[in-house]
Amino acid sequence: MSLKLNDVKYFIKYTFNSIGPIFYLEKLVNFLLSKEKGGARTHHQISNVFSIMMYIIELNINKLQLNENSIEFKEKLNVNQIDKLFTTMIQIIKENLKYEAEITANTVDTNDIKEMNDNTNDDTNDVKNHKISNKIKKQIKHQAKEVKSKNVFFFIGLINFAEKYISFLNKCSLKLRENSNFNKNIKKFTNILAKVIENYDIKNMEKKLSEINEKSLTI
Repeated sequence: MSLKLNDVKYFIKYTFNSIGPIFYLEKLVNFLLSKEKGGARTHHQISNVFSIMMYIIELNINKLQLNENSIEFKEKLNVNQIDKLFTTMIQIIKENLKYEAEITANTVDTNDIKEMNDNTNDDTNDVKNHKISNKIKKQIKHQAKEVKSKNVFFFIGLINFAEKYISFLNKCSLKLRENSNFNKNIKKFTNILAKVIENYDIKNMEKKLSEINEKSLTI
């Protein structure tokens, strides 16, 4: 029997008070690694991970609104855990970029294929090897295209998540910027996202990043 998305959300809501506001985010974020690292395999799975993470933010926001002056709730928003979450997200971005670069580097050079064509004669083995090489080339190109597509999807989801999560943290008045490690990590996080937006040409995320930068200054 497989769990549906709403079942997972219900389970998180049911255990939220006892588990705390950060635990599930720490676990879920690791599913955003490439599938070769044990992460989500498809766009649909990535979408589900972000859907659950966004839902957890909603639970946090509702909890904050109900307990705006609750010291107990804010104490559960441990600065070190939040810092660790951003450290993990930075690492995942780097890992996913590294994996895409490795796949792209493995793409067969078209000049090599052309040279193979020129040197191919009617010998059965040569023809067979040529067909295999062409097939491998197409597979690697397809894989590179798929990995890039997943990365773009991942980055858009991550930026949307970060904007909403930082907005929530902003309302908590935790004075996170006074923590030197967090201050360093949030700068790293926004800088790497700026490079990603430029390199992948996802200009529709520039406004979101601007909001992240602005809101992160006062958390």
